Parts: sequence; C-alpha cells; structure tokens
Amino acid sequence: MSKKLVDYYRILQVDPEADPDVVEAAYKRLARKYHPDLNPDPDANQRMQEINLAYEVLGDPQKRAEYHQEWQRVYGSRYHVSATQGPLWVADIRPSLTLTPAEVRFDHVQRGQVVEADVTLSMSRAGRFRGEMMPHQSWIRAKVAARRKDAVVIRITVDTTDLRGGVTYQGRVAITSLLYGAVFIPVRVTVAPESRPILKVEPPLLDAGTVRRTDAPIEMTLHVQNAGEGEFEGEIRVKHAWLAVDRDEFKGDRNEIVVTLTPSGLKPGRSYTGKIEVISNGGATTVPVKVMVQQELPDLPPPDSDEYWPAILSYLKPENAWEKDFVAQMKALSTMRGWRPASSQQSTILYMFARDLDK
Repeated sequence: MSKKLVDYYRILQVDPEADPDVVEAAYKRLARKYHPDLNPDPDANQRMQEINLAYEVLGDPQKRAEYHQEWQRVYGSRYHVSATQGPLWVADIRPSLTLTPAEVRFDHVQRGQVVEADVTLSMSRAGRFRGEMMPHQSWIRAKVAARRKDAVVIRITVDTTDLRGGVTYQGRVAITSLLYGAVFIPVRVTVAPESRPILKVEPPLLDAGTVRRTDAPIEMTLHVQNAGEGEFEGEIRVKHAWLAVDRDEFKGDRNEIVVTLTPSGLKPGRSYTGKIEVISNGGATTVPVKVMVQQELPDLPPPDSDEYWPAILSYLKPENAWEKDFVAQMKALSTMRGWRPASSQQSTILYMFARDLDK
C-alpha cells in the first residue's frame, strides 16, 4: 500500500474503531441508498462498487486488521471526511451521544397492543443531528418525534400483533451518523400470556361399586368446569352401551353431566371399566367408570340335603367330551341315596358351576 491508500472508513462513513455490527449497519444503510436498482443516479453504480469493496475489507476481521495497520500509518489518528469538512473529532476528544433512558422496556403487554416510548438522544456538541435509524426487528418502528438544540427525541413503537403471548422479545434500533458513529437502543417487550380456558373435571374416577344385574339404572354426576379464562365449550363421548350421558355437548364455566350406568346388560361375576371422554377448547381428559356385577346364584337346596348336588349338576354345561362323561357319571351317582362327591370331584363340579353361571 502507498500514501494513496483508499480510506474505506470514509467510504462506509464509520469510525475506524467501530464495532463489526456498526460496520454492517452502515453498509446496509448505504447499500439501500446507492444500489443501482434503487438509485437512478448515473454515479450510483460506481459508488456501490466502492461501498462493496470497502465492506469486503472491513467486514472481514482478518482483512480489516491488516488494512487498519496500514490505515494508521497513512492517516494517523485523525479521520478526515472530505476536503470541505473538518475532522470528526479534534484533539482526540470525540463527540458522543447519550441515551435517556438507556433501554426501552415494555412489560406485560397484551398481544395485539401497540405501545410507544420516547428516547432522548443527547449530543455532546450543539447542532443539527443528521443520521439514520434502522430497527433490526420487524415488530419495531422508530421515528424522530422532536428536535432540540442539542438533542433528538426518538419515538420507539412496538407492535405485538404477530408476537406470541407469554414470551419476552429483545431487539434494537441502530442510530447511525457520520459525526457520532452508531449507537444502539435496546428494545425489550414481554407479551402477557393470552387468556384461555382450562378444563377441570371432577371426580377423576366414577366408581359404581358392586351392583346386581337386576338393579335399576345408576346415576352419577360429573362436574366439568373452566379453571381458566375465556369462553369454554366442548363435548362428551361415550363408547359403551351400558353407559349414557344426559347431553353430549356443554358450554359455560360450570357444567354438571349426569352419567347413567345400566347394569342389566352386564354379566354377573365380572368387573367392568368404561371410559367417558371429555373434549374441550381448554384440553381433553378421559374419566374411567368402574363397576362390579355381583355373581347371581340360583336358589339351591340346603348343602346338607340329598338334593343339593343333583341340583348343582343340573346347571352344568359341559364343553368337551371329558366334561360330558364326567357330568354323566356324577348325575348317575347322584341318584343314590346319601351320595356325596369326593373332595376332588366337588372342586371340579363347583368350578364348572361358577363358570357356567356366566353363560
């Protein structure tokens, strides 16, 4: 490099000690201004080439480090903008900007709400501030609300329409200027959780206990409530013929659903577990319904009478050849006065008797 070193800092209009983010923001700002597709000026193409070349060097940490060493040797510590402008700072005292407040923060904003806040940009030197604002997020807007002798009031607007509830978002607005370099206004917004219904069902289990098939239908109550906020509605689904509900839809924060259990179609000696599905815009759950059907015994003679075992044998329903032979043999012996089956035979007869009662 020679004394005719191209001053890339001047081309991008940034401080030689500017952070990479500032360099990138300046490049984007100038690209929007001088890109040939956006600027009809005949010199725009040449200017854009210079801007691209400057960013190619200053946007690469290694290239910038090498370039900066040569820049310091050629230009020293005083950065000259043009032949008609003075140095950006004099006697190593740089002009500065102060933000008040230093951060824009919105807490508990309802989704869809548009909120605003002002930030005062105070300048260490009196004069007219010239620069550009660039929000880094689509939900942030910025504009100049007022100008004073040594300050500019920036109005920050946040639109939460496209943001999700229950989330904190962080962004920033870049303020770039030739004289002051760049500063960033941090912007933080917390969107409040959206109101929504929450399903609550009590009790979590319906237990009818032990019933007889001959019992009348049993009614139980299911309480379906909204434990959250907002409009609450849903439906009830039952998939068992022995269960029924008084309605299959509900609406409102408090609902009582009457569940009817009809035991007449159930088999004695068995336990059943059914399901009631509650589906709502606040969630879904399944409520188990349990019932035990009592075993039904026929009227039998007293166990110590001669008629007891013949009566039991009359209820047996053999399922295979062995059982048929066994039952035939027992029935033949039962005609004998005072006959009692042996212990092993009693066990077999009683097993078949309990089984066959369900048939």
